[in-house]
Amino acid sequence: MEKPDLIMFDWDGTLVDTFPVIFAANNKVFESYGMPTFDEETARKSIRLSARDRYPQLFGDQWEQAVERYIAFIEERHIEEMVVFEGAEDLLKFLKQKDIKAGVITNKRQKIFEKELMHLGWQDYFVTTYGSAQGSHDKPHPQAWKNALEGLDHKNIWYVGDTGMDVKFGKENGALGVYMTHGIGGPHEGTEAGAFKVFHNLKEFKGVIESL
Repeated sequence: MEKPDLIMFDWDGTLVDTFPVIFAANNKVFESYGMPTFDEETARKSIRLSARDRYPQLFGDQWEQAVERYIAFIEERHIEEMVVFEGAEDLLKFLKQKDIKAGVITNKRQKIFEKELMHLGWQDYFVTTYGSAQGSHDKPHPQAWKNALEGLDHKNIWYVGDTGMDVKFGKENGALGVYMTHGIGGPHEGTEAGAFKVFHNLKEFKGVIESL
């Protein structure tokens, strides 16, 4: 196994746990439009696309207003309810020490993601970040990948995420798709999507990188 020179990460469910507030925000919006709400299992299986890509399917010509309601609810609670996965910062520090570049491609709205990044003080760990509405397309559109990696030199790239969509997104753009089971996809989704490697936690992931 060759050591990567660039590791791109998903954010929610991969480096930080924000599922409770995302789950609540979706249901709050659904309730405001008199729609049935998600149960937790359905939410974990359904929340993959950005609100910008998913809400037009759900709310029709009211989707932009629905997205604004969703963002407003997230902004009320996301900082105080965000939980960093164990080993996340140790991993990022290690990658920086070893000159392995890191970046983020997330379907979280960019302005919200940046607030979380600044709150954690992690901005110096990443050479590139790309969030929803930062460009013309969100993940898993290949243009999101191109925008995020523009100008970066790399030979061996890994994309690390917590859903089968993340694994496929990485693979379809020339990366090795790495899957974390601690997020919303559960224990099997990554294997079913053809993940290069499956890890249960970030400490385990760091250990493998250290051995290369």
